[in-house]
Amino acid sequence: MAGAIVAALLASGRRVIMLVPFWPLMFPVFDPHGLPPLFAEFLYDLLFVTIAYGILNLLPVLPLDGGQIARSVLTRIDPRGGLRKALVLSVVVAVLVAVAAVAKLGLSNGLFLALLFGWLAVNNYQALQYQ
Repeated sequence: MAGAIVAALLASGRRVIMLVPFWPLMFPVFDPHGLPPLFAEFLYDLLFVTIAYGILNLLPVLPLDGGQIARSVLTRIDPRGGLRKALVLSVVVAVLVAVAAVAKLGLSNGLFLALLFGWLAVNNYQALQYQ
């Protein structure tokens, strides 16, 4: 998605200046000269959501993509106990993300992430009980 936005900016004659760090993310900064401020803010928000949720999806928490990767790697290394290790890793990472979301963003801003990763932690813990 970010690539499509950069391509659209370049095609419209805008100049993409550079990549700058934002949070732990990198996203393109374009020259907003001549763009309506609301549209420029919309583009920044769109890029942030696209990149942030892409990175969250790579966390090693089942059933997210990062969790699927961790499960594949751990079951290849240890065919008998790999799934259990992946579930334990998922619970630990999900709890850490939920706590960090509330601690770093506050209850009002971090509530969605806390609920999402809290729910994933509970699901993985329940799956761990059947292992």
